[in-house]
Amino acid sequence: MRRRRALPLQLCLLVVGCGYYDSSLLAPAPGAAGSGGGAGGTTQGCAHAFPPDKPAVKNAGGDLDLVFSVKSLTFGGDGDGGTRVVGWDIDKTCTCQGENDSCLEPSWANMKHCDGPEGRDNGFGALISEISGMIPDFGESSWNEKMTRGAWGLMFRIRGYNGLPDDDQVELDWYIPDAYWAIIEGQDGGKPAPKYDGTDVWPIRGFCVNNNDINQSKFVDTKAYISAGVLVGMLPSGVIDSDGWISMVLTDAYLTAKVVQVGSAWELHEGNIAAVWTLEDIFSQLGYLTISGISMCADPKNQIYQAVKSMICKHTDIYRSRGTPTTACDSLSLGIGFDAVPAKLGALTPVTGKTMTCSDAENPANDSCDK
Repeated sequence: MRRRRALPLQLCLLVVGCGYYDSSLLAPAPGAAGSGGGAGGTTQGCAHAFPPDKPAVKNAGGDLDLVFSVKSLTFGGDGDGGTRVVGWDIDKTCTCQGENDSCLEPSWANMKHCDGPEGRDNGFGALISEISGMIPDFGESSWNEKMTRGAWGLMFRIRGYNGLPDDDQVELDWYIPDAYWAIIEGQDGGKPAPKYDGTDVWPIRGFCVNNNDINQSKFVDTKAYISAGVLVGMLPSGVIDSDGWISMVLTDAYLTAKVVQVGSAWELHEGNIAAVWTLEDIFSQLGYLTISGISMCADPKNQIYQAVKSMICKHTDIYRSRGTPTTACDSLSLGIGFDAVPAKLGALTPVTGKTMTCSDAENPANDSCDK
């Protein structure tokens, strides 16, 4: 696939559906050697980056219940000067590393789409860098600054963990917290910020659970596992709903992270989210976005919309599912790194909808890169 720079989005990942990691989805191509330990197999000189395989231990069992809040995120080397490598080799192809594209590049995807180290796919990261050059507030530093203030967040929960380096089955829950101050105000009536020290209690958006029960996560992988200290989970789809931005509907969302004990607490280090974001879902959300006071409506005279559309289209680098080199690319690949610290689940809050800013005739949902 390929690599570029993507729009920074303050996130709230809403996972739609349940699933489990199928190692065949991120596995070496036929005839390739090896697949475990995050290094994957090697094809034509490229070591494909895949999550660790399931551990050999059987029925490990455990009763640890751990809750984490993401403290910071990175888009990797293509972000705001970051050097961390993020993402996984989603399409099992090392583009520009002795291998060709995994899908057929449309004429409007007119740029070189090279993968990161070991075939890691992150077209989204490249898109963010380009858009942040045009819109200064759209970047990794802005994203993290808003998270530090508690304007948005992302939380995970691991249940049934045995506390050892290998556990063949744990439950991974994904929660979308509301703004940290959504329920309580500061003593001066202001907006308190999270401390990220294990004491933070985040309010949780009601759509994340079933039956209005915080313990019934709607977005869950009941067959996640921990191998050599690395958590591996898979969710068939998900949504990143940014603070003041647009919702990102993700397909095949993989989550990995080192589960590390620090004193009596646990943290998630070197986390990775890898997924694809289809053009169809991108265009369906653009109408909810306003940039510099201008609504992103599909008006030929709207120069900002046309510029953003052009950037999105040219960074298209992957097919949403298992395509072939003759299947037209229709999505952006995504890699986001994160670190998370202990936190607590708070009360549920109601969901508020977004307002469409465009007329039906100019709704970007009816637009596409082919137009």
